[in-house]
Amino acid sequence: MIQAACEPGTYRNPATGRCIKVGGKTFKRLYRNPVAPPPQQYPAPALRYPVAAPRQYPATQKQIQQRRKTSSNGPLKLPVGTASPAPFADRSTIMGWMSQNCQNNRDPITGTPFATVDTSTLQDVVRLHDSTCTLAAPLNTVVAAQHREGKVATIPGDPTSPMTLDDFTALRDTMRRRNPAYKIPGRRHQPPPPNWKLYIASDNRSGPDFASVMFVDVTKVIQTAAGVQYPLDSVVLDLGFIPLNIMGASCSPRTIVDLIQQLATANRLLTPVAGGWKPVAGFPFRRSYWKTPDAKERLNRLCRDLAKALATPL
Repeated sequence: MIQAACEPGTYRNPATGRCIKVGGKTFKRLYRNPVAPPPQQYPAPALRYPVAAPRQYPATQKQIQQRRKTSSNGPLKLPVGTASPAPFADRSTIMGWMSQNCQNNRDPITGTPFATVDTSTLQDVVRLHDSTCTLAAPLNTVVAAQHREGKVATIPGDPTSPMTLDDFTALRDTMRRRNPAYKIPGRRHQPPPPNWKLYIASDNRSGPDFASVMFVDVTKVIQTAAGVQYPLDSVVLDLGFIPLNIMGASCSPRTIVDLIQQLATANRLLTPVAGGWKPVAGFPFRRSYWKTPDAKERLNRLCRDLAKALATPL
């Protein structure tokens, strides 16, 4: 007979078949004395991972500053994909920098022409990763409003382009010129988009000793004669791997999988941050993380962290 799934925050006691509270006395007693089950395999459609071209990463702030120090050929032109504050310099220097790095000559939020503002205001210009330049204070107001609604902040004038972590770093660094204690406005807790689905499987990416953990975009699933395949561009958030062959730990791989699934169902596996979402409990984990002498304790710690995340109020 198929048993009904336990409610979020509970886990089925393998001895009695009853649902017990995660972190409760029975749960702690049950997993204080580990019983190592045989490693389990979690069959799932194989992931299809094409060979991708090497990714081009934008220059870091340190690299940008080093280039600025060593360049003697006029204003530095930043590479595509890079966000940065305007130079904290005189008006002529800032305007020269903006002519090289900004695709717009008006603030997209206030409509103010940059050529009409004073030097102090120009020092608050932020170049975002797509070469849109805007004033930091109005951008902060827009970001705060979007984050209060739980939305992902977007490029001013382009609601389809999310701001990147580089953009938020540039905004933070610019705002701290006036307010050293400034922090990016927090986001209200919201679930990820409905087309994001949790994927946990031992597949051709993970190998037989591990299971891949990730969120995939189900709108990019490919139906083939061999079954369902998930192209590389369907992976929207990679949480790494969990081991399937560690014996003698307090938590079995099955328990880890159940806790991850319960967290996802309860909208607790991901927390909203500037630029998107991040997973709880230390994810993502590389396979090398589990190939150490203390792998059992690491698995136990992950189990405790997942149970704590499930029991902690939002």
